[in-house]
Amino acid sequence: MGATETIAKWIVNTNYEDIPPDAIRVANESCFDLLGVILAGSQQPVGEIIQKYTSSQGAAPESTVLAGGFQSTQANAALANGTMGHALDFDDFGGFGHPTVAIFPALLAIGEHTGATGRDLLEAYVVGCEIGLA
Repeated sequence: MGATETIAKWIVNTNYEDIPPDAIRVANESCFDLLGVILAGSQQPVGEIIQKYTSSQGAAPESTVLAGGFQSTQANAALANGTMGHALDFDDFGGFGHPTVAIFPALLAIGEHTGATGRDLLEAYVVGCEIGLA
C-alpha cells in the first residue's frame, strides 16, 4: 500500500471518538479564535476588497461570507473568509504555518453547504491539522 492510500484510509477511518478530548478542546479554541479574527479582518482594507470582489461575482448563494452579510460559492466564501482571517496576521501558528486559516474557512464553506454538524467540522479540522503535520 502506498503513502496516499495509507493516508486516505486513515482519513476515512478516523472518528470523532478517536480524537483525544484535549485535541477537541484546542480545535474548538482555534476555530472560535479564527471567527473573531475574521470579523476583525473584515474591517481592514483587504477585508473590504475581498468582500466587494466576492459579492460582485453574482455567484450561486452556497456559503456565507462572514461579516459580509451575503453568500457566494463555496470557493469564494472560503477565499473571502480565509483572506479576512489572515488580514491582521493574528491567526494561530501551529508549528507548520497557520493551520486554522488554511483549513477552517474551507471546512466552514463546505460544511454549511452540505449541512455538516459542528462535530463533523471539528473532526475534519483535526484530521486536516494532522495531515498538515505529516
